[in-house]
Amino acid sequence: MTARAARWPPSFQFVRSHRQVYRIIDEAEFVDPEGFRRHYETTAQRIAARLDAGRAKGEVAASESKLATEVEAWAIMGMNVFLGLRFGVWGKEKPAEVSRVANRLLREGLEP
Repeated sequence: MTARAARWPPSFQFVRSHRQVYRIIDEAEFVDPEGFRRHYETTAQRIAARLDAGRAKGEVAASESKLATEVEAWAIMGMNVFLGLRFGVWGKEKPAEVSRVANRLLREGLEP
């Protein structure tokens, strides 16, 4: 979690400086559908590997299955994509505050 928390503010700052990155990736779906899919699949694989590494260190809760790890990876990637779009491309909120809220959600979930 700490490594992800450290990466979010710079990611938002990168997106704010390179807003066209979302348009380029979205347009790739029509120009190179296989490359578009490969982009997301390999990103999810990297996130899953980080989750597994965190599990090996006792930093991330155990996963119930390989499918569960894949679902978690895709969900985290979705957070990254849409938080970057909303708060990096469209927003002016402080990246550290957005990161704090997102990281709390990953750590604690939605349970009361």
